[in-house]
Amino acid sequence: MLIAPGDFESSAAKLATSKATSKPPPVPISTRLVVWGGFLLGLVASVLANVLDAWLPAVHQSPGWTPGLAPQVGAPVWPAALMFAVEVLSCVRWPIGFWWGLARYVGASIVAAGSAAISYGHMRDVLTAWHYPAPSAAVGPLVIDGLMVVCGFALLAIRTSARPK
Repeated sequence: MLIAPGDFESSAAKLATSKATSKPPPVPISTRLVVWGGFLLGLVASVLANVLDAWLPAVHQSPGWTPGLAPQVGAPVWPAALMFAVEVLSCVRWPIGFWWGLARYVGASIVAAGSAAISYGHMRDVLTAWHYPAPSAAVGPLVIDGLMVVCGFALLAIRTSARPK
């Protein structure tokens, strides 16, 4: 059977149109739970390390010393800022344009880098106080921050693929 040139072009156009309009398969709920579980594990570990770091000077203080309210309340701000930045990236339907992209990605990068740097120091201090070897204390915070980054981008990917084109 011979295909006329017009038939081939028509079939190719139909195929391209069907690919462009077809929705990707839904992400299984088990996948979403794993991604959220990983993100929340990283968030809780990071928050706890930040709060525990506020208590580390207790070793060198007089009995009964407690850190002030501000260091304890402020400690979770850094990982929470990262969580909210990831959520804003993934939930908001951003307009297209250079300035919107700049605001979106530069802003999120600043939040991610800043919160990672501060939380890294807090977690490293806690691991060092717990007598982890120096290499482990240096790598441990990267594991937690890396988990949050991977899971954060997975959440972004899940939401982006679910949006209609």
